[in-house]
Amino acid sequence: MEGWQPINAYVNFDGNGHTIFNMWINRPNTNNVGLFGSFGGFITNLHLINVEISGGNGVGGIIGGAASGGPCTIKNCSVQGTITGNDNVGGIIGYFQSRDDIADIAECYFKGLIIGNSAIGGIIGAASINTNLRSYISNCKTDCIIKASAQIGGIAGCLEGGSDYYVSFFVNRCYSLCTIEGGSSSIGGIVGCSRRLSNRNSSIAKCYSHIVALDGKGRVSGIIGTSLERSPSVNDNYSTGIIQTTGSASGIYNGGFGHCYAQFHTISGSIVQGLGANASGCVAINDRLVGTSAVSRVGYGGNNLAWTLTTMILDGKKQPLPVDSPENGTNTGLSTLKLQATYEGIGWDFANTWKINETESFPYFQWQTAPPYFVQTLKKGRHTLGGTMHGGGHRHGENRR
Repeated sequence: MEGWQPINAYVNFDGNGHTIFNMWINRPNTNNVGLFGSFGGFITNLHLINVEISGGNGVGGIIGGAASGGPCTIKNCSVQGTITGNDNVGGIIGYFQSRDDIADIAECYFKGLIIGNSAIGGIIGAASINTNLRSYISNCKTDCIIKASAQIGGIAGCLEGGSDYYVSFFVNRCYSLCTIEGGSSSIGGIVGCSRRLSNRNSSIAKCYSHIVALDGKGRVSGIIGTSLERSPSVNDNYSTGIIQTTGSASGIYNGGFGHCYAQFHTISGSIVQGLGANASGCVAINDRLVGTSAVSRVGYGGNNLAWTLTTMILDGKKQPLPVDSPENGTNTGLSTLKLQATYEGIGWDFANTWKINETESFPYFQWQTAPPYFVQTLKKGRHTLGGTMHGGGHRHGENRR
């Protein structure tokens, strides 16, 4: 049995907040598979729960594939369940491809498992635009496990422009909580691979990821895995988590970025950079960096800060405390890294972009709920702590020295 027959149509569809439960599709030899298969138009206010979808190339919860034939807008839609395919697989949409239309994906959410090969993303597998139009992915979030081979991103697997410098992609105010298993190349907490996107017109901003990337065999980074031919603007982002790969690894990105920070428990790989190459005005707050060929707290750049007590291990040997340098940043204590003035001193914008719980937290975005922190008291002769947990979000312990 093949289950639901995907709808191929150009429509304007408002789900009016309704939910579809238990949609099942078993079409592993069919391309463009989802609630809608080949699609153009507008879909809003629709939610899918407990889906199980299997297709070939171009598989998504809401839309399998959207090609030329009109714009594609998806707003306030969510999917929960399991999605399986080959290439171009996403939690919401498999792929968008156009020469003359825009894609706009906003306020969408995916939670579940995605299995595929290449161009696999929590929201969209792949998007390609070849003309001077703008496309957006904004205010989207994922909480997912991804098992795939290449071009894997917590939000988007691959974003691609044409030969024109004026193609524009904007990824803004998105976050991803993702576990990525395997992967041979181009793995990122937000975007796996960007290709031919110019920093004149394309950007990834005000996003964060918590990425747990296990058993990777290629480059893994906290925000963008790799950029080819040109690089988008990457500013005002942060990432946390654990990275384990036999390839190169960096906390943010390896193509130029500013006003970002990385706070990983462990980053391990061959060439390991706490932030990445060409960082400017950034901060590294990582616990452990473990490299087999090279390791540095920053990577390279100017005007960057790094937590003084980050453990650095190269080829099995613990490294001495590094001096201040472009590769390792300026040595900075943990308490100083919880002060707004520290970040303002390297150009961060706390009027419009960032917030901080002074002396208690690292920066977070103004659009986020304040992270939790514990106000504690330890009475004389006692070995237990009492106090109050403030704020929302995920609560976790820290082992800071």
